[in-house]
Amino acid sequence: MEHTPIFWKAPEFEHHEKEVLWSWISIMFAVVILTVAILGKNFLFAVFIIIAEMLILTWAHREPREITFEIDEKNIVIAGQEKHALKLLDHFGFVDLDEEDEYIELGLAFNKFRPMTRILIPRELRKPVEQKLKLFGRRVDMEPTIVDTLQRIVRF
Repeated sequence: MEHTPIFWKAPEFEHHEKEVLWSWISIMFAVVILTVAILGKNFLFAVFIIIAEMLILTWAHREPREITFEIDEKNIVIAGQEKHALKLLDHFGFVDLDEEDEYIELGLAFNKFRPMTRILIPRELRKPVEQKLKLFGRRVDMEPTIVDTLQRIVRF
């Protein structure tokens, strides 16, 4: 059994630069939905749309933090503090959205009651990470979700 830890750094999420036009299209879309909410006298929904648009504009231009990751013989450690015990790993898989991207996404399912943990790994670490994780859980084929595809289309 391989005991050499695997270390890497990756952004916390895939970032797409957005031009001013992206923000204006987002605002116009929100205005259309806001108009429908007001015409329908759904003022709570109107407030929700305003708050949601402010969050979208803020998050869209936020730069991702660079996070350190480690896989040792017992855990996956994220940012030096969040530990996931490998003995609890049920299955894992990779999502490769674009062959030109520097990173691919690693999905980790630790049990049926927790959502899948998704992290970015450098493309060149796919094989060593897969070999290490196969000792603890089964590899499954993962396809991009509808949300993954939509995020890629709108470059969020």
